Amino acid sequence: MAITRKGENMNDTLIFKSFLRESIENQKEIEKAIESDNKEKALELIRKMIGRTQKGIEDN
Repeated sequence: MAITRKGENMNDTLIFKSFLRESIENQKEIEKAIESDNKEKALELIRKMIGRTQKGIEDN
């Protein structure tokens, strides 16, 4: 188990909250696209979300 300082935990929390805010915004956009029967837009948004998430994983 790694020993971390309080500041590092706080930074991780801020990064995770930022990820969650971006995720919920993406989900809202996807929801709107689905409600308006815009399958292509929904798929585009999902693919972008997957790409950004994968990049975020690889950057860490």
